Order: sequence, then C-alpha cells, then structure tokens
Amino acid sequence: MDENAPSELRLRQVRGVTRVVTCRNAQPLKMLQPQTGRGTARVVLSSYGGGMVQGDRVRLNVHGETDTRLHLATQANSRVYRNTSGARTTQMIDGHLERGARAVMHADPLVPHRDSELESEQEWRLDEDAELILMDWLMSGRSDSGESFAFRSYISRMRVWLGGEQVLHDNLIIKPDTLNPRSSARFGYSAEGFLTIFFIGHASQALARVLDPLTEPNEVHRIDPLDKYPHYHRAASARSLAHMEDRPVSVLRSIGRTREDFDDLVETLFGALAADDWLGFNPLENVR
Repeated sequence: MDENAPSELRLRQVRGVTRVVTCRNAQPLKMLQPQTGRGTARVVLSSYGGGMVQGDRVRLNVHGETDTRLHLATQANSRVYRNTSGARTTQMIDGHLERGARAVMHADPLVPHRDSELESEQEWRLDEDAELILMDWLMSGRSDSGESFAFRSYISRMRVWLGGEQVLHDNLIIKPDTLNPRSSARFGYSAEGFLTIFFIGHASQALARVLDPLTEPNEVHRIDPLDKYPHYHRAASARSLAHMEDRPVSVLRSIGRTREDFDDLVETLFGALAADDWLGFNPLENVR
C-alpha cells in the first residue's frame, strides 16, 4: 500500500445490516470495529500512541453506500501533544453518503496539551435523503494539571454539501496568544470547553428539536448593568440552537467549564439516536 495513501472506510448494506466492506488503516490512525448486535456499523478511531504528535497527518476517506448506518466514534479523549519542531499536525476526514445513508460522527473531547497545534478539517458530500450528525468538542487543556488554553492553536473547518449544494461552512479558530478566548471580544464567558453539534438532513431536524428544551436561555444570557460595564452571571453553561430556515441544517453551540456541563446534551441526543431508524442502540450505554 502507498505509504501516502489515506485510511479508508467503506460501508455497504448486506441483507438489511450495514457491513464494513473496506477498512484500510494508515498510520497513525487505527480503526476498531466493536459489534453492536444491530444493523448499524460501529467504528472507533484510535491511534498507536494515544494521541497525535507533531508532524502527524491523519487522513480518512469514508464512503457510506445506499441506506447504510454508521456510528463513527473516538476511543476516548483525543490528545494533541506538544509541538517543539514546528511540524504541522493535521487531520482530514473526507466523507460521502449515498441516498438514505445516515452517519453520526461522535467525537469525545479534544484535549490539546501545552504548546500543541492542530488543524482539523472535515468535508462531507451527501446525496439527497442522506443524514449526518457531526460533533466538534474541545476542552481547554489538561485541567487536572492546571493547563488552560496553553496550546498554540486549534483550527477546525467543517464543510458539507447536500444534493450538490453547499449547506454548511463553519470555521473555528482559537489562538490563545493572539486573542484571549475568555475575553468579551471572543466568547464573553469564562469557558473551558466548547461543544458544537451540526445536524444536516431533513430527518436530522426532528432530532435537533429534541434538544430545544435544553438550550433555553439561562442566567448567563442575562446582562445586568454594573456602573458602565456589563456584568455576566456565573452560570454553568451557555447554549444556543439555531434551525436554518433556508436549508435542512441545525447548529447547536455550547460552552461550559467542565465536561459534566455538557452531559445532559450528549445523553439526551444519544438517547434519541437509540431509535431503530437511527443507530438502534445508545453508544453511551455501550461504552460506560
């Protein structure tokens, strides 16, 4: 195999069950295939060193054929180790879902270590009637070691086409040395974690609505005057859920101080994904 070739994952519907028909691993990526006992294929992304080091270039091509079901997850928190040489660390996922295919990209939090750098990009092309759920989850660092936004940079780009039309182009760039992530010019809140979930496809919109009650404004959205400067209430998290009117796309954004601040969102989402027309099982119950 060409050492520069990307990892490859291909899925096919066989007698009503989604099967992995191609699974090619290219270092440093390693893909595991735990059994679900359901019609959905479950693939877990891992690595040989427990994380990404300087110079790592992870590339994965995903192709879901007609009516396939895929749960694509990470094994645990994804770590990005310190960069001392300046060599870029990158990861790229290029996906294609045919008609009726459904995929859930379930990523545990990314934890960038001090002085680390990562550029992440995902591009997905969906045929009509395909559905995609994407999670982008970042924590500020190794909080148990006192690290908080000690990394150099994190860049995340998400692009999705549905039926040949681009319906999503989302960029997140955090460079703590350039702009304090906690400043009012950036997030206006003392946050240590950022979770974004993208819902793409017509059926996905009903799924996104399940989270509406959990994204109602809370105390952190209220600003009271304090002399001439705003005063922000110290709530546990702040959230928003936008349903696009001109395309079948919903975007949930949440910030919080600890991983536990996101638990109710994740648990509610995967409880709904346990329905037979989605995954048919709850991944949280399988991994805990």
